[in-house]
Amino acid sequence: MHTLISLTRFPYAASTVDLGYAISSAFNSDISLLTVATTNSDSDNATNSLKTAEERLPIEPISSLLKDGDPESQIMMEIRTGQYDLLVIGARHHRGSPAEVLLGDVSHRVVKRTPISTLVVRGESRPLQNILVCTGGPEAASDTVTSAATLARATGSRVTLLHVAAAIPTMYTGLEQIGETLTDLLQTDTPTARHLRQCAQIMESNEVEANIELRHGIPATEIIRSVERGSFDLLIIGASAHRGLGRVLLDEVSLKLVDRSTLPLLIIQKGFEESVNAADV
Repeated sequence: MHTLISLTRFPYAASTVDLGYAISSAFNSDISLLTVATTNSDSDNATNSLKTAEERLPIEPISSLLKDGDPESQIMMEIRTGQYDLLVIGARHHRGSPAEVLLGDVSHRVVKRTPISTLVVRGESRPLQNILVCTGGPEAASDTVTSAATLARATGSRVTLLHVAAAIPTMYTGLEQIGETLTDLLQTDTPTARHLRQCAQIMESNEVEANIELRHGIPATEIIRSVERGSFDLLIIGASAHRGLGRVLLDEVSLKLVDRSTLPLLIIQKGFEESVNAADV
């Protein structure tokens, strides 16, 4: 397995390197570094960023790449070489300078275009202890939950499995029998109930402490509410394996979370767990 950590400039890149290493090491991944000099005068700063990142990493990177030009284009060109399974990229939560605004825009566009799993880092890096995992639904690939279990086990983290069901129609608001509870749902034999039980079993088989949270409403909105009300260190969501309308809807959720989540966000693409398993061999 191979991780590409895309750097900006320090001190902003410090948390990107630290969390990128923590998650990559949990997946037994090799690491390469990439930074882009946008102008000739930026070349020295870019070189210094690479050097600082190399010194900060506990392991030696496979390669340290310095590219010139547009950050988005250079990141995508490197990803398309086909040698990477995970991209780590920073996104500043508070955009106070033109450079920070640019970084946020680049992160948004790269996440929208990249075919590989992506870790979007924001805020200061801290040890992983409590992870929020969005289960998606019965049609979602198992990569998200299985990868989350692997990460949680390696880091000793607790997991909350979040499932967002369709919002209850306004005309039924206040009628308790219409609002399905988690207990009600898990006692059924519906695809969603089977999916959630399978998610719980994956966590149990990996000896990960986990609980399930059920919410009703718009996915991005309810996920953000869980983030705001919980004490989480990382948010994990799965990218859709489908084309067409289903793919567009989930991509919109992912992009909204890139912009709105105050937590680092790990977006898992289909096939990611295969890369993780291959790294363990």
